[in-house]
Amino acid sequence: PTIISQAVLAVIRVVDFGQTPGEALRGRRFHHQWRPDEVLLERAWGEGMARALRERGHRVTWVDQIGATQAVGVGKRGRLEAAADPRTDGVGAVR
Repeated sequence: PTIISQAVLAVIRVVDFGQTPGEALRGRRFHHQWRPDEVLLERAWGEGMARALRERGHRVTWVDQIGATQAVGVGKRGRLEAAADPRTDGVGAVR
């Protein structure tokens, strides 16, 4: 169920924040869905984010990591760049 969250976070980081695919995949993740009504939050976010979410009425559940995402996109030099999620042992490659 976290595939959509992971993909959207990666796209937002590339399109809106100008990150490379590799930078986007290294970023901290969160996930929320209707059932169960909770926010999964990677521990890398820290207690400040969890506190802010709780203050807004969210139930927060800590996780070590959320999913594994792979990506291919245009890097900062204008060439295709493949990236593997650092949370796994994957390897990205482009020919």
